[in-house]
Amino acid sequence: PNVTLTNNLPYGFVTGYPFGSPTVAEGAVLAVEPGAIIKLGGSSLGINGTLIADGTSDNPVIFTSTKDDSYGGDTNGDGNATMPTKGDWGNISFGNTSKNSILNHVIVKYAGKSPGCYGCAPNIVPAIDVQTSSIILSNSTISDNFSKGIHVYSGTPSIQGNTITNNGQAAIYLSTESAGTVVRGNTASGNGSPSTTGWNGVLIEGGLL
Repeated sequence: PNVTLTNNLPYGFVTGYPFGSPTVAEGAVLAVEPGAIIKLGGSSLGINGTLIADGTSDNPVIFTSTKDDSYGGDTNGDGNATMPTKGDWGNISFGNTSKNSILNHVIVKYAGKSPGCYGCAPNIVPAIDVQTSSIILSNSTISDNFSKGIHVYSGTPSIQGNTITNNGQAAIYLSTESAGTVVRGNTASGNGSPSTTGWNGVLIEGGLL
């Protein structure tokens, strides 16, 4: 079914054994209104269908940690007992069946670790993971995430006009199957050092060119 998240109260997506992370099925559409706030605790958001998060400069769509009180207030109700940190939740992952997705005027913070198997250590993941050509990522802020800002594993998406800062690894990473990706007008600063696969720019996997 298709679902719309309005800009009323913050939404919380959490995960735990035996339940997996929320997923938009192939053919389904998740639409998020400008100004909506989505807080994630441990979970990732898998997109096998379509995600339309088309915010505005005044009312961006927020994807952040359940511990982040700066957006939507103290939604986890613990006062100042917890603070957001890099890797509080997994990522937004666009699979190879995902079509016609839009991330425009979106803020993505504190992502980068997804749950492993039950009892296992977390997996390290990019904040935004792309395996499709059918997505526009524009005018957005990807910051304070544990690993890479954007990793294009495959496909040729459009990545334009974004600000990518203070992530643990490269701002944008292009794998060997992403030749033809459009990268234009982005800015990057404060991302991880080259010795930790960091880069304030586009890091291209060997053999791509």
